[in-house]
Amino acid sequence: MSSDNVLLGTGALLVANTGILIGTVCLPFAASFLLDGIVQILRGDGPKVFQVALARVVVLAVGGYLLWRLGNSYAGVDAGRQPLMVTIALSLLLLSTVLALVGFVVRTVKLLRNARQAADRLLNIQLSPQFRPTGRGPADEPREDAQISPLDDAQGSVDPWAVHPT
Repeated sequence: MSSDNVLLGTGALLVANTGILIGTVCLPFAASFLLDGIVQILRGDGPKVFQVALARVVVLAVGGYLLWRLGNSYAGVDAGRQPLMVTIALSLLLLSTVLALVGFVVRTVKLLRNARQAADRLLNIQLSPQFRPTGRGPADEPREDAQISPLDDAQGSVDPWAVHPT
């Protein structure tokens, strides 16, 4: 066997192993983001996250499969390495799937916790005495001492970005 054949065989194994790594490590993490997209759809936040994650899953799955097939189709690849590749692939798939699921659960819990905190903040703002949903109240009425209320200035039509002549 010449050195060129050995180099081509090693390159083919490298390509096949890269395809396996993409399929067994990257794909489960991309699929966990697909689950995030499903959660976003169920919450009514739209399908944008789901569509991006779906495209990522398809690209990774097709790319990993094509690399694996390209690497294994080379005639110089030793057939005895196939069971070793399958064993490594299953081990990596198990580990990365567990880690991807843990990541999905952590992200979902964080999303729910942040949503609950935002709802609590909104409720506290609505229950505060300064909150007036109509914009009408005692602070909007002219003051007897002819001073301007802070709300009058905030509700005015003054553009803070406007250029004022000096």
